[in-house]
Amino acid sequence: MDNLPRQKLCEIVSRYGRSVASDARRCEGLLRDYCGTYRREIAVLVAALEERIAADLLAANAGLPREVLLNKLAQRLHDNLAIDKHAARWAVGSWALALEVVSSTELEAMGQAQAERAQAEQMPPAQTQSKQAARGMPAAAPAAIAPQTKTAPTTMRNPSSIVVSAAGDGDYASIGEALRAARPGARLLVRPGFYSESVNVDKPVEIIGDGTRADIIIESMNGSCVAMRTDEATVRGFTLREMAGIGNMGEGFFAVDIPQGRLLLDDCDITSNSLSCIAVHNDSTDPIIRRCRIHTSADSGIYIFNAATGTVEECDIYNNVNVGVAITERAKPVIKRCTIRDGRNAGIVVWSGGTGLVEECEIFGNAKAGVGISEAGDALIRGCRIYGGDNSGVFIHDSGRAELEDCDIHNHAEAEVAITLGGSATLRGCRIHEGRLSGIILRDQGRALLDECDVYGNAETGVSVQARGITTIQACRINRNEGVGVKVEEGGAASVVNSDLTENLLGAWEVEDGAFVEESGNIF
Repeated sequence: MDNLPRQKLCEIVSRYGRSVASDARRCEGLLRDYCGTYRREIAVLVAALEERIAADLLAANAGLPREVLLNKLAQRLHDNLAIDKHAARWAVGSWALALEVVSSTELEAMGQAQAERAQAEQMPPAQTQSKQAARGMPAAAPAAIAPQTKTAPTTMRNPSSIVVSAAGDGDYASIGEALRAARPGARLLVRPGFYSESVNVDKPVEIIGDGTRADIIIESMNGSCVAMRTDEATVRGFTLREMAGIGNMGEGFFAVDIPQGRLLLDDCDITSNSLSCIAVHNDSTDPIIRRCRIHTSADSGIYIFNAATGTVEECDIYNNVNVGVAITERAKPVIKRCTIRDGRNAGIVVWSGGTGLVEECEIFGNAKAGVGISEAGDALIRGCRIYGGDNSGVFIHDSGRAELEDCDIHNHAEAEVAITLGGSATLRGCRIHEGRLSGIILRDQGRALLDECDVYGNAETGVSVQARGITTIQACRINRNEGVGVKVEEGGAASVVNSDLTENLLGAWEVEDGAFVEESGNIF
């Protein structure tokens, strides 16, 4: 682990205060600004924050030795998130230093002591014979003969671990059997093999694939591959195949069903020929879905509904029959650093009161809209690349709402951004370009505020305000479009201020009779 991100973390906390430690999203953004190339270190620091390491450092009893505290928290980070011990110690030490729980001198001394202990543990045991015995002289008789100790096995595991092996060389041959025997807090290590079963996770345990993900397969034909039935659990490193199909009455199963609790679903490959690959539902549900491949579903990739929350990060979601990610019924997830691509429907759809944050995602190659928002859906879309689809890039309609910040939207078959039927949006610092039709279209009470956006290189108009569409354009650059920069049709309204409308092929404006336009401070 490089110490530059540790130094930058100290600078961030010094400048912005300890409140940074209570907002993982803000902290991650600042770290990316200060040292964005150190992705591994940033990920570990943010994971530690999400695990409440910083909060526990600040709340610790002053009488507890600092080294004991840091070791305890590092062990927890290692146990709960499977972060290697060196990285866990580095992350905890970094937060302790930044929050002034320890000084740099204390932290250096702890590291030196740790290294000395590790070196001592690696030294061979002292010889039991004295120098006199080595010379042939009789040694003093020992007071007692120490019992012989058994040789430790080559593969070490935690005493609370249970080995599952379909080949029969573990503690149990099926995951279900192991779960029934496991105590809360146990770790199930599942060896490569084919497991035809439905795993009902009904106690807080870790179920970890002990080998290559592709070689550890859970396949189910009469239930979900994994069903969450407890408050907290981890499932990591599996191929999950839902093979139940769709019944005559439309019934089926999700490959992973999460109706409750906080499941960490990590590094899994998930498919389904039945319902969606993953369902997250109910207001007590807050999973973390991380580094998974979610694909080839007969329905959606991830279906989040009924007031559920949760975080989906660094996942590859592709080739699903329905939408990549569906968010509805007051669900409020965070989707970040994911790829949502090549779907036979839309990329992300938010509707019926669903909300959420979509951040730093790449959304491309979908048959319908990259992002669709409707029916009082409301989303913040930040730092995303949305491109190369067969429909619109972003489609907001039927009273949907969105805020787009620093997004790059380009190369769609229809309008890059379309807002209609009472939809509304605010776009700040976005780039909307190279569209095969117009850059932005508003009609039928669609509304938009465009602030410091670049709209350029589109095959038709830069911004098209059609009947009953309304827009405010401020400090934007609308250039090099094949039509006019801004077109306002009869019944449309536009306010354009302090914007650059130069270099459009057919001129800066086209304003029809019956349109309403206000403009000032623009460059033509």
